[in-house]
Amino acid sequence: MATVHPRLTQLVHRVSPLVKTYLPPVHALIRRGVVAWNRRRARQLAASRYEAGLPLLERSHLAALCSHLGLRGEGAEIGVYEGAYSEEFLQFGDLAVLHLIDPWKEFHQDDYSDKINAAQEEMQRRFEFTQDRLRRFGTRCRFHREMSEEAVGRFEDASLDFVYIDANHSYAASRQDIAWWWPKVRPGGIFAGHDYLEGQIEGSDYGVKRAIDEFVAEHDQQLFVIDEPWPSWYLIKRPVSASE
Repeated sequence: MATVHPRLTQLVHRVSPLVKTYLPPVHALIRRGVVAWNRRRARQLAASRYEAGLPLLERSHLAALCSHLGLRGEGAEIGVYEGAYSEEFLQFGDLAVLHLIDPWKEFHQDDYSDKINAAQEEMQRRFEFTQDRLRRFGTRCRFHREMSEEAVGRFEDASLDFVYIDANHSYAASRQDIAWWWPKVRPGGIFAGHDYLEGQIEGSDYGVKRAIDEFVAEHDQQLFVIDEPWPSWYLIKRPVSASE
């Protein structure tokens, strides 16, 4: 059986503390550098698309668009799931606070026909996972474990710079969420949502496209759609004219 040379053993003992001490900071430094580069790139792309009147290329750029438009106040995400988009938005955007609104509770399938509807035990796991995932953002994220209609009353009209709706995707629920949250967005703010789709898709009932198309036509707003497999929609809220 081969033996390890004593000098090699000594070298390993000397290097090990250095690895433990310096590799984590190096890894963290590299991560920060990658995040900073991605932020700069996203902001460049968001700014160029905005100035050209074109839709963004991916929903991760909504945070960059907020920054480009000087939207650095408070925002709300309705429907959080496990916080993947929340993390992305907080990491790449400059909002002071992102309110996270989700009941994390089980619903009867007749009330909520969606593949993410699950038993309460799983909902609790998702909630705790999301808390852990976003803990590093501290007071920049605030949890509201309640229904959309309960949470909306906590916010004054025209108080939010950004709203993103990704909750119940049925037509009726989408229409209701849009009606509740639209007044909360200030003029010049971004009103957005996920899953601009229609019909039964992968076991879920989608009526978002119909709901937002009707809303845009009724309110004379310009709609942008981000062309991804699960597309997002957004608009920049136009001020209400004096004649309206």
